Amino acid sequence: GGGGGGAFSGFTSTSYSGGAGAAGQVIICYCLPCSSGTLTGGTAIASVTSGCTPYASTISLENLTACSGLTYQWQSSTNNVTYTNIAGATSSTYAATVSQNTYYQCIVTCTASGLSATSTQAFCGFTCDGGVAVNSVSACSGNYTADLSLTGSVGCTLTYQWQSSTNGTTWTNILLANSSTYNGPIVSASTYYECVVTCDGVATSTSSPVYCVWASSAATDNDNCTTPYVLPSSNLNGTWNTGFSTSCATYDNSETCDCCGNTLNNTWFSFTAQGPDVEISVSGGNNFNPYITLFSGNSCGALTYIGCGGTAHGSTATFLNNGPDGTFVITAGTTYYIMVSQDGGTTGTYSVQVNNPVPNPPGTDCATAQILCSGGAYGGAANLWGTQELTTSTIYECNAEEEINSAWYVLNVLQGGTFTFTLTSNDGTDDYDYAIYSGATCTLGAPISCNYSAWPGVTGINSANCGGGCNNDEGGVDTYASSWNSTLTLSAGTYIFYINGFTPASEGFSFSLGGTAVLGCTLPTVLSISLLNFTATLDNNQVDLNWATSSEINNKYFTIERSADGKNFDYLTQVKGADNSNEKRNYSTIDYQPLPGISYYRLNQTDENGEIKQLTIATVNNTNDDGMFTVIPNPTSGVVNINYSCSSATTGTLNIYDANGALVTSKQIACATGNNKTQLDLGGNATGIYFVTFTTNDKFYSAKLIKN
Repeated sequence: GGGGGGAFSGFTSTSYSGGAGAAGQVIICYCLPCSSGTLTGGTAIASVTSGCTPYASTISLENLTACSGLTYQWQSSTNNVTYTNIAGATSSTYAATVSQNTYYQCIVTCTASGLSATSTQAFCGFTCDGGVAVNSVSACSGNYTADLSLTGSVGCTLTYQWQSSTNGTTWTNILLANSSTYNGPIVSASTYYECVVTCDGVATSTSSPVYCVWASSAATDNDNCTTPYVLPSSNLNGTWNTGFSTSCATYDNSETCDCCGNTLNNTWFSFTAQGPDVEISVSGGNNFNPYITLFSGNSCGALTYIGCGGTAHGSTATFLNNGPDGTFVITAGTTYYIMVSQDGGTTGTYSVQVNNPVPNPPGTDCATAQILCSGGAYGGAANLWGTQELTTSTIYECNAEEEINSAWYVLNVLQGGTFTFTLTSNDGTDDYDYAIYSGATCTLGAPISCNYSAWPGVTGINSANCGGGCNNDEGGVDTYASSWNSTLTLSAGTYIFYINGFTPASEGFSFSLGGTAVLGCTLPTVLSISLLNFTATLDNNQVDLNWATSSEINNKYFTIERSADGKNFDYLTQVKGADNSNEKRNYSTIDYQPLPGISYYRLNQTDENGEIKQLTIATVNNTNDDGMFTVIPNPTSGVVNINYSCSSATTGTLNIYDANGALVTSKQIACATGNNKTQLDLGGNATGIYFVTFTTNDKFYSAKLIKN
């Protein structure tokens, strides 16, 4: 109904009427009962996702296919693999007390049909970051006293333990070195130092190491290509390695970025690539003037020049493959050499950062953008690295040069209204920027709001925070002046929300959403493809993977993942989809280096809007075992007979996996010499596709089973 009319205040001798009532709005709410048909477990949402332990967080469900006639059983896990029922947690919400990093999910059951489904997982953790170890003292030769400290360490209540190592691999605790600083180690040989930080007495995080160089003459360990500093794989995710010195460097390579002739002093680093993208940053003091040159090769005598970048007037240089420095491809498993050069200027210590994760974490590219919900509080990881997707037409002064540590999200506005948000850096100093684009796909136009203010710490959208001095919200306008933009009004629809960490060594961020616009926690589900088949076939020393579709809608690409146990899958390759098609299409790829023994291959599909669907799993037995393994009847509505054979008496493991690769049933069964038979009752299982496997110490069988 409408609002009440306004009252009149005036002379009482005359009759007046109040104002007209406001226009009314009727909202109809209803509850869909569960009876039969498709059942979904919904989306698990945590009210608080991080904090000092212990802390309270309410875990609730959204996007259920029904809201009555359901029963609930909440489960928890510390590894997102093994889940345990939580005693007494049988309502639609669960009040959790979080004392460690924990995943939560709910088993939802329809009492009318008996069908069950599992929700998505909600994660509750707490911040614990060991930061970066640094040394304020540099020396080229002779013994010296190091002065070590930490930068960027984050946690609630922290304790410290410094460690040392001669090789960067084997570490030893240093007696009584238990504070955030450590002043006093006598460096008589090149030594690594790191600090193990414990947060709230529960979780630990190890800082990036500092490398204290020492030499008996004016040469350091990484002065020559033949003795480079080898970056460990654990430090290829954006962490800094510090303590290197150009004071001791010499010129030993002619590749100089065509800038400075033969005046550069060179130091060397190497790493084994683990992913397709790389970002290299070098940072020193004022007028450090660093240059970065990248090579590939198995030895210093056979290097292949790839590219270079740097600055003649600055303290930091950044070089990346998907950006203005070039589009060269980084190959996993290949060794790369980095030559750091300096054009005069200040000498002393400097830091090196290599960001080379694999595969790109979800949310680092627009295609894998994460959905956001109304009123939620969210956190972002540090140093996220993805494909360079922004162009000159989409940057619009919102990003000074290119994507750095990018994070992508989706806003699904169900009901239009105002939209505000606050973006905060974890350490209060990193410079984070943002842009919002209208549309449901990653074909981006001009942003409807963006900001690349240089002020660190906090930025966002809220007219109340800038006292009338907000930036213009139109794309293409210079938005440097203020760290805040005017409050947006969003219509119902889909928007792309992008956050950029302009600081190369970002420590992460958090942000919260506000306003009256109502955001949905999922995107509308669209059947993107009709899959005809997916097979994995052993062909000598390779596995041939083939699949076919009869139709495709907005299909951007397929992803193949591989597993040795059917549970933990790793990225193998991507194959471009047809986008839109109404005819049969055949696809294929090859695993040229298959795993020994049993291999599981999972086929995933990614829409143009970034939604990922797990389609099916194919298995291959590369030991070429012979024998009998049948599952009858198939399809089945209940009991199945499993026939199998063994050449000698043994025991084996019988597993059943669902179409997503989740383990449903596992049991040990005996296998006598010759033919054997056992039964399984699947009457209580949901309809769909299952995979039955039987494994002994020398044989592996598998079969696809359809449950009606």
